[in-house]
Amino acid sequence: MTLTEAIGRARTALARTGMADAEKRAPYHLSAGEKKRVAIAGILAMDPAILVLDEPTTFLYPPGQRSLAELLRELPQAKILVTHDTAFARSVYTRAVFFQKGAVVADGTVEDVIERFEWDFSPAKSASPL
Repeated sequence: MTLTEAIGRARTALARTGMADAEKRAPYHLSAGEKKRVAIAGILAMDPAILVLDEPTTFLYPPGQRSLAELLRELPQAKILVTHDTAFARSVYTRAVFFQKGAVVADGTVEDVIERFEWDFSPAKSASPL
């Protein structure tokens, strides 16, 4: 691949993640959400078959989480997500595999795994009657 091709792929990936305007900005001028999008663009420029994301919502406010979820839903690549953020997992994925001490202890829909291990902390689920 030539330098011109590499630059073209990088620009295409930045545009795909909504970060075309970040090309000439220094990383320290980007918000946490923008940095995540630029990092994803760097990965997309390599045209991977699978994206692996480890706690992608860390340091993101709800609008940034929503924007990241929308981006990930649009990308055609298979995705592996490591997260404790059940709301984010619900918004992007349908299948969950839960590991404990290096072994698979659950495999099913995101909803089923969340219910099985009682990870739903929403007020409707966790409120106790007075």
